[in-house]
Amino acid sequence: MKEGYNKIAINYNQWFTNMDYRKELSSLLNLSSYDKGREKVAQ
Repeated sequence: MKEGYNKIAINYNQWFTNMDYRKELSSLLNLSSYDKGREKVAQ
């Protein structure tokens, strides 16, 4: 991510299907869990 930017584009289809992509994003965002709630739909 470039310095000075605070937006991260996330490809939902890739996020949903690719565990490595989720892990990479979780690390980038300092999140501890990358699969929590993946199978749930927001209501």
